[in-house]
Formats: sequence, C-alpha cells, structure tokens
Amino acid sequence: MTDSRVKTCSSCNAPIVWLLTKNLKHIPCDAASVGIEDTTYVAGTHVSHFATCPNASKHRKKGQ
Repeated sequence: MTDSRVKTCSSCNAPIVWLLTKNLKHIPCDAASVGIEDTTYVAGTHVSHFATCPNASKHRKKGQ
C-alpha cells in the first residue's frame, strides 16, 4: 500500500512524512518509521528527519 502523505526532503531527497506533535506543530519524520495509520509524532516510535538528514542544519530556525 502506498502512503500518499510521503513527500521528499528538499535537501537530501529522502522520503519523509509530516506528523503533528503534541504542541500542534508539524515535524518531518523518516517515512520508514511511520505507519499508515500514524498521524501524531511519538518519540521513540518515530524518527525525526532532523536527526538523520545530512543537511538538517540548513533547515534550523534562527536562534536554535
């Protein structure tokens, strides 16, 4: 089954899925760690793409 939510990271071309955090913000996660029914980010279950992207520093907001 194909997940239509799978997008591509703009800097490393890895497959990602955007999930909602408990603070109602979106976070990119590695698609391989996201199940078809998952909608909310769960630490320890989902892998944040910020942790695996070789270009993550290019996407950080100022002051972080």
